[in-house]
Amino acid sequence: MFLVGERNRTFLPESQRRTHAVRSFPAYGHLDLLIGRDAAVDVFPAIVEELAS
Repeated sequence: MFLVGERNRTFLPESQRRTHAVRSFPAYGHLDLLIGRDAAVDVFPAIVEELAS
């Protein structure tokens, strides 16, 4: 499972969707998924959920 920030311009979300299962976060860019202001609330629970499955 890839985490995708819809504002990511380093790796375009469209190309990642073609080859991998992704979980999208519309308000996030590339590293925002890990260090963004609200990542602990918006993104981290998705990471924990994926690791637990």
